[in-house]
Amino acid sequence: MDGLELQRRVRLERPELAVIVISAHYDEATRQRALDQGAAGFLNKPFDASSYWEKIDLALGEPSRD
Repeated sequence: MDGLELQRRVRLERPELAVIVISAHYDEATRQRALDQGAAGFLNKPFDASSYWEKIDLALGEPSRD
């Protein structure tokens, strides 16, 4: 199972759960598909801590940590 399939299954079982997709194999089509399927964010590896926390804050509906 790949990450997008896992995301799809999580959305079916727990639609209220925010999903942030993290991928080592970035391509725009995959990023767009994840977002279209309801991902709260998408990060490609490597990423820095500020990008990570920004996505977490957005997923939780909290203000930025800056």
